[in-house]
Amino acid sequence: MKSKIIAALGTVLVIAAVLCFFFLRDTDEKRIRGTLDELCRIGSKSNGENPALGALKANRADKVFAQRCSFNFRINSFDGVYTPTEIGANILRIQTLFKWIKLSTSDHQIEVDGNKGKIFFTGEFSGVAKHGSGSPHNDLRDIEADLVKNGDNEWKFTRMTIRKVLEK
Repeated sequence: MKSKIIAALGTVLVIAAVLCFFFLRDTDEKRIRGTLDELCRIGSKSNGENPALGALKANRADKVFAQRCSFNFRINSFDGVYTPTEIGANILRIQTLFKWIKLSTSDHQIEVDGNKGKIFFTGEFSGVAKHGSGSPHNDLRDIEADLVKNGDNEWKFTRMTIRKVLEK
């Protein structure tokens, strides 16, 4: 009787260990999602946020962007190739125009090939402008991004572009 209980407990422990390994291990896909989540934290702004805090967050752009990152959002003033410092400055410039900003993502599709990765996702920008009607801005875009893994096992964006879904 005791041996059956011990065998059952042992089986449960082995199954639990295997499940923990598969669900809690740090995979490249989880790290890429973490990079995307960090980008949303850097770009978001709470209502009444201190400008110094915004500057500190924008200075973390080097945590998510490679030394050169290409943007093609079909908005001339934002398209081009930038360094993390320039990206941080652009983030601050956008944040000064809004009372608050929330960035979020959904529908992630991640592909990893060695030290290169690609993620397709839906990005949502929500915010209220400081000037004008004060009505909320909500924008959804499908985005495709390329990433590269550095020597510290960190994934960083090298390219972001609006994904063409439907064209008129």
